[in-house]
Amino acid sequence: MRIVETILAPATRRAIFDELLRIGWRGIDVQDFDPEARNRGTKPAVVEQRGYYGEIDAGRVHRLGVLLGEILRAHDEADALAWFEAIRRVPQAELAHAVALPSLQILHVLPDAFDAVDPEDLRSPSGLRVPTSIQDHDAVRDYSAMLLLPKLLLAAMAGLSEMALWQDCDMDLGSAVHTIRPDADKLADGSGYGAADLPCHTDGYWAEQTSLPVWNVMLCVTNPFDEPTRFIRVADLFRVLDERHPEHDRWAQSFADLRRPGQSPGELVTWVLREALKPQFDFVMGQIGRGATRAVRGVPLLEEHRTLPGFSFRYKSTFSTSNEAARPVVEFVNRMVAYLADDAQSGPRQDVRLRPGQVLFGLNGACLRVSAPQRPPAGGVDYPVSGGATIHGRRAPRIVEGRVRRTLVRGNLVIASPRSTSSGPDMLERDGRVGQLLQAGYRANHLQR
Repeated sequence: MRIVETILAPATRRAIFDELLRIGWRGIDVQDFDPEARNRGTKPAVVEQRGYYGEIDAGRVHRLGVLLGEILRAHDEADALAWFEAIRRVPQAELAHAVALPSLQILHVLPDAFDAVDPEDLRSPSGLRVPTSIQDHDAVRDYSAMLLLPKLLLAAMAGLSEMALWQDCDMDLGSAVHTIRPDADKLADGSGYGAADLPCHTDGYWAEQTSLPVWNVMLCVTNPFDEPTRFIRVADLFRVLDERHPEHDRWAQSFADLRRPGQSPGELVTWVLREALKPQFDFVMGQIGRGATRAVRGVPLLEEHRTLPGFSFRYKSTFSTSNEAARPVVEFVNRMVAYLADDAQSGPRQDVRLRPGQVLFGLNGACLRVSAPQRPPAGGVDYPVSGGATIHGRRAPRIVEGRVRRTLVRGNLVIASPRSTSSGPDMLERDGRVGQLLQAGYRANHLQR
């Protein structure tokens, strides 16, 4: 798995931080918060998953991208600019270019400057969860700006890469922006994004359309216990090992009961790939609110993308099939994920421990090439699925005095649809909705998400 790390100069990191803090201090968000919105974030049904937040303002996102690009150019950050240029080329790229992209790209973008913020206050990305102990007007604005800053940075990266933030259909950016946090309703059963142990998965798999997130972007705010996020390359799930490969016996034994009599391990993988291209799999997000579910049904596991080069990989531990003959595909893939993610094995996985101010771009299950496996594999191992796409997960975060101290603010980037991006500089100069609500004394300290 190829990882590229780019560290911006301290002066660049400080300039980005100061510029975004200035914007956050004015109470400007890329979504307008509405405390009177329907459902108030309770998600009673799929058809009415509307909450406090409105649509993303594409003009503000574009303008933030322009500002970020100007700072990078002013500080001669050629490597970072080259990375964003590579992202911009992806939708029109040849498959060979997309496959050659690094699986993981780490940019050290911000200074470590969030010590004064309680990570729990980042659970609502509105800039309005300000402690009641802070009463001075300027101090309230300072704290609110720090809460908005991670979201503004993710929006700026979306704008600079000419991509769009994935927007969930409920109360905020949802899958696009959240934090790892100890929600009281999730601590007991280890579900959701509270204290959960998340198996490796891809994001946005429940979307009916194929505009799935291309990049999973993680911004680290705090990580005092050095906890990692685990990445597995999709290509490694389907690799075929030669009999002389040192891992062959253990690899073949892990799915021996799935093979038909006389079927070799390589022949099983060939069959799995053939079945994975057929639209016969279901993915369920799970129960939400009053029993609502988010699901996508009858799609391929490996699906040719309509706008990106190559294939996208839909995977979640909840995926299934109604075709009895194809059930071994589900079992094979789940076992390979467990096999590669096993702590006791030295497999081809990557644990990434982000430091505060670092942003990680993980190619998210897209831009894959699919071909028939070779038998016997050339050079000891064959990769019938190739490319830098990854799936990711983590162990359950540590909890100290009821709180998860590790905070990742995460955004998923998708291919942007053509639209007007009218974005004059004044769009980020006038005080925003957050600033108006703070001026009126409103605080969203009751929000759980």
